[in-house]
Amino acid sequence: MAKEKIIILGKGSEVIPLLQKIYDISVLSRQNELLGTLSETTAVLVIIDCDELESKSQGKKPFKLGLAIYKEIKKRCPVIPVIMLSSSATIPEAVEAAKLGVNDFIRKPVEKSKFLSSIHEVLSREESMEIKLDPRLAAVGLLGIGQKIKGFFRSIETALSEKKNILFICEPGIDCSSLVVILHKTSMIKHKLASVNVMPFQKDNAENMFWTMLQGAVADSDLLYFENFSRLDSDHQESILEYIKNRNPKGHIRLMASMPEINISKVLDDWINIPVPSLRDRKEDFTFIAQAYIDIYSKKYGKKITSIDLDALSCLALYSWPGNYRELECVLETAVIACETEAIKLKDIQMGSLMLSEFILSAQAENLMKFRKKAEENITKVIYYKAGSEDLAANILDIPKTKLVENLRK
Repeated sequence: MAKEKIIILGKGSEVIPLLQKIYDISVLSRQNELLGTLSETTAVLVIIDCDELESKSQGKKPFKLGLAIYKEIKKRCPVIPVIMLSSSATIPEAVEAAKLGVNDFIRKPVEKSKFLSSIHEVLSREESMEIKLDPRLAAVGLLGIGQKIKGFFRSIETALSEKKNILFICEPGIDCSSLVVILHKTSMIKHKLASVNVMPFQKDNAENMFWTMLQGAVADSDLLYFENFSRLDSDHQESILEYIKNRNPKGHIRLMASMPEINISKVLDDWINIPVPSLRDRKEDFTFIAQAYIDIYSKKYGKKITSIDLDALSCLALYSWPGNYRELECVLETAVIACETEAIKLKDIQMGSLMLSEFILSAQAENLMKFRKKAEENITKVIYYKAGSEDLAANILDIPKTKLVENLRK
């Protein structure tokens, strides 16, 4: 049986030994060589080794150059999957790669098992006829360029550099499990991640199973994420952390958990608390995030929806989104299904009672303000004419005399 062909752009010196026994490897050193062969290639995957690209004379950083090459690949051969390798990319840059559709980003030096598993996963996904969402896109809320998300990344980088345990403070509708997986995949953490669901701890018949699972996670991993940690009382939280501390005397295991702000336990007071930005606090990124969801579900349902019209966007932007990113995702998935044109319109948006009431009130706000201002001016004039003097009228209305004069002149 013929081996599947993989093209490596760059020297690929670190990964060729891992692949050459399994795949037919073709190594290209120049961008033009790769782009010139794409229309005729039988390759199943392209790997861009950003650190070893030869065209650094263009003045771009290696990772930025890799992204530019990726865009050219997708223009000429949209169906071929691409994996990027880099030792220098920051978290925002890696998230940008995910946003553009890069199938996977792997930080160098690569871990053999993780690298081969990623290739197998990408190729398996491409072979399947069923459309599946890239799991990284579950955290579309990471996308954007606003100050809120930039500050979030800076806080994480600081915590990681100081080797601190991290407690993500998040509201409902924020998928912290996917967030942690993405941060682990795209950050400078080179340790093995284990996600531990603490819910079985609350079931007496499953307690032994839980402690066995936790023991294995502590033995095999350097980074532990506690899922549903906020659902435990402080005594149970403390017993779990004490267990890890006793088996981790040198403190090499780092921990992450997520909680609503109202449930923060004293047990976790010494952790670095990092609030995950809510959707309503990121108006500058709202259009960007909404478009990302539209692109995802347009692809999933085989539609060619490219945008959202201004009325529909205004309706969504004015809403307070108590369910955050998950609520927006559900609303836009439904809108994509209902949409029959290339742009989502207001009629495609299914409004709940809260969204509808907020939309109506916001739409009338400007008219209400104008009405109130006009009424205030008329009342001022009536009181002035009855009182006979500016000083007395201002005293009756309990407003400054300057304000009264201003209203009388209108």
